[in-house]
Amino acid sequence: MVTDVNCCTSTNIINHTLTLHCIDGNFLIEADRLLKPGGYFVWTSPLTYARNKENQKRWKFVHDFTAKLCWEMLSQQDETVIWKKTSKRNCYNSR
Repeated sequence: MVTDVNCCTSTNIINHTLTLHCIDGNFLIEADRLLKPGGYFVWTSPLTYARNKENQKRWKFVHDFTAKLCWEMLSQQDETVIWKKTSKRNCYNSR
């Protein structure tokens, strides 16, 4: 199933999953696979508004990894971030 919008909200399970899978980006790769080109990924997590060094490091990884996936960050407000997956084919060739 390919979608126009994927939403992920913060729970202990999701944050634990992100902690484990953000190490190599599996969670974001799967979200990218499920999104149509031009689709949106909405994520709410305390990581996006991190205050401690470890969570800031995790957030930087997520931020940098989404850029490698050619996602454009459209909005960040408090703990919620909205990215748009590119529909430009040249970006997919460069990954």
